[in-house]
Amino acid sequence: MTFEEFLEAKDIDLTYATKRSFDRYNNPLTGGNDKPALLLEAQFYMQELGRREDSRVARRDFWMEVAVIVLIGVEIVLAVYGTRLAMKQANDQDALMTKQMEVLNQLNANMQTTAKTLQTSQSTMQSMNERLGMELGRLARVDLWFEFQLAAKTAGLLNRGNTDLKYWGYKLGTAPARMNKKPVSLNAGAEIALWRGLIDEIRNASPSAVIFEVYVRDDFGTEFVGDISISVGPNAGGLGTSLQIVTRQWSHK
Repeated sequence: MTFEEFLEAKDIDLTYATKRSFDRYNNPLTGGNDKPALLLEAQFYMQELGRREDSRVARRDFWMEVAVIVLIGVEIVLAVYGTRLAMKQANDQDALMTKQMEVLNQLNANMQTTAKTLQTSQSTMQSMNERLGMELGRLARVDLWFEFQLAAKTAGLLNRGNTDLKYWGYKLGTAPARMNKKPVSLNAGAEIALWRGLIDEIRNASPSAVIFEVYVRDDFGTEFVGDISISVGPNAGGLGTSLQIVTRQWSHK
């Protein structure tokens, strides 16, 4: 991303740029010397997102405070005007005190309304912070480990990331994708066993190397595809490796 593109980038562009940096960091093909730079790049984008959000909140709070000050000023002017009007119209001390009490009561009611406005503003700020937290939650790390053993006729999928997922199915080579009718929970740190028929498909597949894909979805509805090139055939033996994760819609919504 050039400097001009960075200045003109929207928030969603910076969010996707951050996600790409994390994906490159988790790519097993990325060298160890490149990973610190990728983490710094992701942190740079996230800091820019935070700075923009703080700037928007500061501008909004500033204008809300200006509006509150103006309202208080208007209330004070009205209170002074009402007091003077009451003094002109009062015929005795009792009437004057009555008018003053009415003005003060009205001023108190207006101040209570202003306090409620400030409380509403605080609730709005809290909601914005929660939404920001949800957006940052979408940058959670997705890391899947796939392994199989032909001799033991076992295949499994391990969630090594920090977010809970739902497993929906897989695809081996050019064969049709095998999708579940209902998703299988794959929480962070958990492992599930895949369909045993996958072992027979690996043993009988050709050519000698094919692309294996799995389809998962997080709690926000974001869909991911993990893929890897694996050796197949009766001599494949077994494998244990991390899948290359990309954000890609695979369902027909």
